[in-house]
Parts: sequence; C-alpha cells; structure tokens
Amino acid sequence: MTTSPEILRNSVSVSDLPDELAVIHDAWLEAKGDAFAPTRMSFDLLNVPSRLLRFSSVSDYDASSDTFTFRFFGTGMVEADGIEMTGKSHEEISPIPLQKVVDEICRQIVVDKQANFTEFCFSSPDGESPFTIAGRWPLSEDGENVTGILAVADPDMDLFDLSETLSGMATG
Repeated sequence: MTTSPEILRNSVSVSDLPDELAVIHDAWLEAKGDAFAPTRMSFDLLNVPSRLLRFSSVSDYDASSDTFTFRFFGTGMVEADGIEMTGKSHEEISPIPLQKVVDEICRQIVVDKQANFTEFCFSSPDGESPFTIAGRWPLSEDGENVTGILAVADPDMDLFDLSETLSGMATG
C-alpha cells in the first residue's frame, strides 16, 4: 500500500525570507505606502527579480462570486506544476490537497489584508521534504478590499520535484 505525500505548510517570518523574496516585500511596502496594499498599477512586476518572475503568479479575487482566477501564471510555475493556469480558477488547481492549501492561504489574505509567507513541505513515510518558500502579497484596486494576490515561489529549493510529486498525488 502506497501512501501519498501530504502537503504541509509552515509560516515564515519576514526576517527569514530568502533575499530575493525580501526585495519583493520591500518593493511591495514602498508601493503600498499608507494603504494596506498597492494597486496592480502601483506595484510594478519589474520589482520582482528577473530570476523569480517566471515563478510568479497574479490572481484576481472577485468578491461577488468569491472566486480566484489566475491573471498571470509564470513559465517556471508551468514547468513546476506541469500545467498552464493563466485564466483558470484556483478551483482547477490539482491535486486537491494543494488546491485546498492555496485556497486557505488566499482566503486568509482576503480576511487579514496582509502578506503571507509560507514554506511548503511534503510529508510521507520517508519524512518531511521542503519544496519551496512562497510569498503572497495582497493587491487592492479600491483601497478597501483585496482584489488580487501576487504570489512568488523561491525556485532554489526542490520546486521542480513538485510536478512529479503532484502527478503522483493526482493519480495515486
């Protein structure tokens, strides 16, 4: 009997972020000023270090339908996840355990109106294996509500093991 790996998450403090994610956080803080979050226009994706841009995504949040949709899904994310998600709903994330974790984090950002930093790990009978640290930052077009989320994954961990592990979770 094979046990599928479980997806675990651990909170990461700002002071423990990898350098390039810290650069993004500083740019996000500058772009937001006194607001809780910047608009998409005021946060320039060129603030994302070029090496990490392909591991980035931007999602729109529609409060009226309570849904998240990927506006942009970087090519590195496509390689790691094994699927292009631009224009797709977060509900289409596979496997379901990953979809649930991403949904929980994004919904918490909508409520808290704060950035979130998470280390993702797989847990299996063989132990726990971290595969990435991701930062997620709220965006707001109206200055009152979260209307989007910028997400960036650190590719320096085992992010490319993700596709293989996820395909096993989706089928096994």
